[in-house]
Amino acid sequence: MVLNSGGELLFCAHHMRQHGESIRKVAMEIHDETDRLLSPKNRAGER
Repeated sequence: MVLNSGGELLFCAHHMRQHGESIRKVAMEIHDETDRLLSPKNRAGER
């Protein structure tokens, strides 16, 4: 996430879900890759 002030922050999926509404108010850009965590090839035991 890139802040309007120019800084950059990285959040895990859990904290983005928890604080997403507040984060979206101050973010200029959000790059969300949550879907990559949920893809079948990333499940435990599969490679």
